[in-house]
Amino acid sequence: DVANNFIVNDAFGYPLGQIPVEVNE
Repeated sequence: DVANNFIVNDAFGYPLGQIPVEVNE
């Protein structure tokens, strides 16, 4: 997924340890 390219994202595109800001499935 493409999300928060300045943060390491989990498999669902959510930033690890953060609130999801942008999620594109």
